[in-house]
This record gives sequence, C-alpha cells and structure tokens, in this order.
Amino acid sequence: MAVNTLFAIVYYMIGADTFGGMEVGAGSEKFYQLFFFSAQTLTTVGYGHIYPNSVFTSSVSSIESMLGLMGFALVTGILYGRFSKPKADLQYSNEAVVAPYKDMTGYMFRVANKKQNELIETECQVILAINNPETLKRDFHFLDLERSKINLLPLTWTVVHPIDDKSPMYGLTETDLKQRDGEFIILIKSITDTYFQTVYSRMSYKASEIAWNAKFVPMKQMPHKDGSISINLNDIHSYDKL
Repeated sequence: MAVNTLFAIVYYMIGADTFGGMEVGAGSEKFYQLFFFSAQTLTTVGYGHIYPNSVFTSSVSSIESMLGLMGFALVTGILYGRFSKPKADLQYSNEAVVAPYKDMTGYMFRVANKKQNELIETECQVILAINNPETLKRDFHFLDLERSKINLLPLTWTVVHPIDDKSPMYGLTETDLKQRDGEFIILIKSITDTYFQTVYSRMSYKASEIAWNAKFVPMKQMPHKDGSISINLNDIHSYDKL
C-alpha cells in the first residue's frame, strides 16, 4: 500500500496526460486509476488498460517494475527461510525442584519433546546467574550435570545438577537464592531427525520458580497395541513435597 501510494503520487505529479487509456474524471478518480496502474506495474501483471506514453513516465514505471521484482524475491526468500527453519518444540516443567539425589541433593527440571519427531544428540547446558554480595557484580557459573548429553530424546528427560561441595549452589538456602536474585539459564541444542538440522531451545527458572524439598512424580507411560508409547505432557509439572 505504501509503495503503490508513493508511485501513484509520482505519476499524478508527472501528469495524467502522459498515460494512454486514462478515463476522464475528477482528480481523485485519476489518482485511483494511477494507484491501480502502480499495483499492476509493481506486480508485473500489466493489464494494458493504462500505459505510459512518454519517456519520463516509462522510466518511472520501469524503476517500479524492477523494485517489485527485487522486493518480492527478497520477501519470498525471507518467508521461506522463516517457515522452513525447524525448531525444537520442547515442554519444560513449570517449576524446577531441589530434591534428594543419592546421598545429597540435586537441582532438577524436566523437559519433554512435544512433537512426534525424534531429537538426537541432545545437549543441555545450565548456567546459574547470581549476584555476588562481595563484588556487587553478577556472576555466571556453568553447572556440572549428571548427564549433559543424551543420544535420543523421544519422550522426557530429567536434567540433574548434583549439589556437592564443588557446586556453586553448595550451602545456599532458598532465602539466599532469592535475595541474590538467582536465575538458572538453560540452553538445549539438538538435531531433529526430520530435517537433520541443529535446533535450539532456551528457558530459565528464577529463584521463585524453584520448589525446595520436593520430588517429581514419575510420568506414566501408556503403551498402545501398535507398540507405540505415549505420555500425558500435563504430568511433567507434577511433584510432591517431602
């Protein structure tokens, strides 16, 4: 609309008499005819009802045709690149938990594959961003995971960070994490088996989105007669207080 209006104004300023096939009418009617002529020129349709009959008008319409071809080619490439790009459609648990893990505790969250395709070579990285009361700056700690990479993610994955004496979370309480504005930044990278392209997913949990002394409820797997297995994604958020 903006481009067609701009060129219609240019054509109108050049003069309607430089066009052949123009119907006689008021100024607004001439402008409407020039607007639709601009639309035909921009899209290279060219019905032929109105045509330029001067060198200057033909030059302007040629420029508009060139801009139309270049513009639609550019938009087509952008739209194709946008809609053909695969993405990881993952479901994260609403809250993370700090639960018993072996002979210690662990920071955990769950993630599930919402689509029926399979994600292979899935890698996860968790970063703890927290304020340092001594330096008054924000520190970023890369957390060691029980398992940072799995070969296949068909259903769900519980990501675990053991809170041992080497963990940045060691000795921190729920109050400490909230006062220091702790946030867990999650980055997941995987390869989709449909396009065999790398896809990424991002998520974060604030300190207020962590359930302490809680444990995730195991998700039920429902087998079918054809051998396939399905899960209820709503169960990914369920946990019990200990």
